[in-house]
Amino acid sequence: MNYTIYNNTLETSNKKIINNSWLGLIVVVFFIICVCGFPSQKVKSNIKP
Repeated sequence: MNYTIYNNTLETSNKKIINNSWLGLIVVVFFIICVCGFPSQKVKSNIKP
C-alpha cells in the first residue's frame, strides 16, 4: 500500500520535473538569445561609422 503511494508520487513528481525542465530550458534559451543577441547588435552598430 505504502509502496504504491510512493510510486505514484514518484511518477507525478517526475512528470512535474520534466514539465518544469522544458519550461526552464525554453526560458534559458530565450535568455541566452537575448544576452548574446543584444551585445552583438550594439557592437555592429558601434563598428559602423
